[in-house]
Amino acid sequence: MYDAHSCPRVLSPAEDPIPATEKTAVFLLSDPGLEAMGDRFGACAGDALTYIGSVSSLRIVTEGVVAMTHHEAGLCTAVLSRGQPLASLARSGRWLTDGAYVDLPFERLVESLGQEAALGLWAMASALSRATVETELVCALRHTASRRFARWLLDVLKVKEIGVLTQVQLAELSGLQRTTVCAAMASLQTAGALKVTRGRIKLRSYEALESLSCECRWSADL
Repeated sequence: MYDAHSCPRVLSPAEDPIPATEKTAVFLLSDPGLEAMGDRFGACAGDALTYIGSVSSLRIVTEGVVAMTHHEAGLCTAVLSRGQPLASLARSGRWLTDGAYVDLPFERLVESLGQEAALGLWAMASALSRATVETELVCALRHTASRRFARWLLDVLKVKEIGVLTQVQLAELSGLQRTTVCAAMASLQTAGALKVTRGRIKLRSYEALESLSCECRWSADL
């Protein structure tokens, strides 16, 4: 439970040794002090995304990887990992690994940080959520399936070397035909990045997978 007196304090700019210019939105939202202010909720791989807590809360992924999906089509609109906010209005998603998020009620942020800083943090999280969805859309239109899948799998397989994602699920999330998905995964396997057995995906070389992924992994951060 939250205890204002026991939480690590968020450092002021004068106290913080890391230059502000090196701090991206994901870096700032991964601050342990922020995590300690909120209430943690865990999930298992394969669980549907559910929100618990206040309606007016900032929710940030602290562990694992979750795919946000369109509530009707089931298509992936964003793949989120540590330090990335869960959009409050986008309530459909699936955990791709075991994971957790922290729920930060806005009034608690104001109490701990002050109203101006709390509003700034909220605005930054909203901008990051929007940028992440926009990046996923552009990626789906511009990049090959193999590069997009490589980006998704980088975070998933970093958590667990044998992913719970299957080729069937990749087809559902991407909206692509099974034959297209199989061809994309075969190219990643031929390149030495992955091993696919009976639809299950196992990491062979993280470096190879990273070299084959698209640059969208970094472009959504602010």
